[in-house]
Amino acid sequence: MSEVTIVGAGICGLTLAIAARGHGHRVTLYERQEPNSAADNGAYLTMSGRALADLDALGVGDTLRTTGIES
Repeated sequence: MSEVTIVGAGICGLTLAIAARGHGHRVTLYERQEPNSAADNGAYLTMSGRALADLDALGVGDTLRTTGIES
């Protein structure tokens, strides 16, 4: 098992962290921004069918569907 360090917990950093852990890597994730701060820009994301299929492959698609808002 190797160690992976990821800087940035945006959509790409979080997705990479999930994928790396799924492959047995130990992940350390760093994020400068405080959670739920006024500068948090991740509140509104639109996911295409392909993105949802990729999230399903990572095992988080169902969670996204139950916590997200359908547009």
